[in-house]
Amino acid sequence: MKTIKKAAAITAAAVMAASVITVSSFAAAEEKAYKVYVTSEAASIGDTVSVSVAIDATGEQGVGSVSFKLHFDTEELELQTDSVKAGSALDYWMGDINLAQAEQGSVGFAYTTISKGVSGEATELLSLSFKVLKVNGTLTLDEVDIAADDDDGTNLTDKTTVSDSVIKCSHKNTETKTEITDCEKGGKSVTACKDCGETVKTEDIAPSEHKIDSWTETKKATCTEKGEKEGVCTVCGKTVTQELEKLEHKFGEWKVTKPATCTEKGIEERTCELCGVEKETREIEMTEHEIEWTVEKEASCTEAGEKKGVCSVCGSEFTDELPALGHSWGDWETVTEPTVDSEGLEQRKCGRCGETEERSIAKLPETPTTAPVTTPSEAPAVTTEPSVTTAPNGSGSSGDNNLPTGAAIAVVPLAAVCAAVVIISKKRK
Repeated sequence: MKTIKKAAAITAAAVMAASVITVSSFAAAEEKAYKVYVTSEAASIGDTVSVSVAIDATGEQGVGSVSFKLHFDTEELELQTDSVKAGSALDYWMGDINLAQAEQGSVGFAYTTISKGVSGEATELLSLSFKVLKVNGTLTLDEVDIAADDDDGTNLTDKTTVSDSVIKCSHKNTETKTEITDCEKGGKSVTACKDCGETVKTEDIAPSEHKIDSWTETKKATCTEKGEKEGVCTVCGKTVTQELEKLEHKFGEWKVTKPATCTEKGIEERTCELCGVEKETREIEMTEHEIEWTVEKEASCTEAGEKKGVCSVCGSEFTDELPALGHSWGDWETVTEPTVDSEGLEQRKCGRCGETEERSIAKLPETPTTAPVTTPSEAPAVTTEPSVTTAPNGSGSSGDNNLPTGAAIAVVPLAAVCAAVVIISKKRK
């Protein structure tokens, strides 16, 4: 029974695919009046498809009876025996559906008498289902026999076109693989059906960089030469080679190869400890002369002097100027005191060369002729009783040794002027 079901499924798939082919075949064979063909849909492995056998009776006479055999490969299709039945378009028929050879891949639709003559297009004679074991299974019709529906039973077989069918793969089960031989050149993405192997879709893959998970050093880099490394691209499988940059030199300490002197620069160098070949050199600045100086001419306050020197290392001679010393002035001293009528004079002297320098002293201010006016707040307090000075001889204010009050007041401004002259003179000194 399992084998029968298997065959039935395959036949159904084949019949569904044959529907498209059959239509085009009948269109090309217009001289035939009757068409018997298989119809089905596309399917994938594991699908169950419905298959039907149909007839187009477009001739002058209707069809009263039909018989045929439907064959299939049991390795491609498995017949579902419980699905086999006469077409729904038949009102009444007498005959048999023979499943005796279903396990061998054959179903018979026995000689049939139809109560009403079949006419028109796409009248279903038989329907059944198949489980698809392999895609592109074939359904074949043979021993087709049809007769007219009139009383004489005219054989119409010689006016009949028969069409077989293949249950096409639906490409439902697909798998996408990339075909890249070099990532830098790009490749293709190919989608293929897992059931039939047919390519369903192809797309271009843009160029990209290689993807390297691990590298192997094939040539070590040094400080004089670049190295190399290799890796296998996990995408395209191409072996990729890349350069390794040179290493940095590892220099040792600087060593003097030519000492510097006071007349020539020196040289020092250092050597790379890795390669021992590429060296670096640099100059050493000249040393200072070691000069012993001798004064040839002493500098004075107003004139520069001169000194000569000889380098004790190289013997070079040098001459240099001794700058003038400048005067060493003492303090200003008053030579002539200023008066109200004339300026004074003061002088200072250089302690080194004896040269003198003079400058004038401003005149003294004139003495005022009137007593200064004082404000009431500044005026001295006035007593109501005049003071009386007792003379040594016992006389009163008119004694010979005593000055009168007016005379005493006149003496005060004069004393102040004299004091101012003394102070100004001292400041100028």
